[in-house]
Amino acid sequence: MDGLGSGITLPQNHDFTHGDSELAENLDSLDFSSRLASANLGSVFIALLVSPIIYGLTFLLGLIKKTTNNPSVHKLHAWLEAKFMWNWLIRLTLETSLELTMSAVMALSVSFEERESLWIETADYIFSWFILVWILAYIIFVVYFYPRNSDILKYQVFKDVYGSTYEGLRPTMTSLGYPIIFIVRRALFVAAALLWSRFLWFQIMSQVVITTMAAVYFVHFKPMEDMRAFRLEILNEQTAMLALSLTFCFSDLVPNNNKYYVGVSFNCLLLGNIMIHMGFIIKGIIQNARESCERKKIKA
Repeated sequence: MDGLGSGITLPQNHDFTHGDSELAENLDSLDFSSRLASANLGSVFIALLVSPIIYGLTFLLGLIKKTTNNPSVHKLHAWLEAKFMWNWLIRLTLETSLELTMSAVMALSVSFEERESLWIETADYIFSWFILVWILAYIIFVVYFYPRNSDILKYQVFKDVYGSTYEGLRPTMTSLGYPIIFIVRRALFVAAALLWSRFLWFQIMSQVVITTMAAVYFVHFKPMEDMRAFRLEILNEQTAMLALSLTFCFSDLVPNNNKYYVGVSFNCLLLGNIMIHMGFIIKGIIQNARESCERKKIKA
């Protein structure tokens, strides 16, 4: 048991893998081994703790702003509101959806009755349910809020507050399918990896279905503003489909002496995808540096 302050101890890790040692070992290697969602989240949990503090400070400054003409208070409130209100929360939800969902599912696999009578266990149980409700609320928010404001999606004032949901996307209703697919895909992956670990074929087919749906969506609606980003998304879907196809070859259908070559092909496929992305990133860095140098030459 890990120490936590003056005599308070964390509960023992819970083996919800039901004897699946390979799954348990893989989770350990990813630092997802605790029965506490807060422990598994790590730095994400710190960001979640900081957010209410920032929102509370913003709300307090908003009240103070009404009673004073101090320009520093008005400036700080405007800065916090612009940087850390809705766009911050939306971006935090999207970028950490996989970690949030996995941590919550792992924590809630331990029933409330199984938990030790520690306040930290009770708080973590409530926190885990809050995570799932939060992610579901975001999906409802996307489906309900943005269609009601479809006529102002393209305006910068709206983007400055709520634009993170369709950042890099065309300001259309069909583009809103992207964040929904993004969240649902990760939730399905968590369910397949953790809850259906004994059903390999179902795991693979669930990912094949969601990958196919995503590919059809991208090709049909083309939600990206930048064609290069669109082509990269198509590349990612093709890579995912090929990788999923190769996973069938790790089964008993393929002789063991051939699985080495399957593994090499799998690694080369992923490495190729990474190298292409790295190439675009390096090209973008060089291009930005060149443009920055040209601007400085013009000013000089």
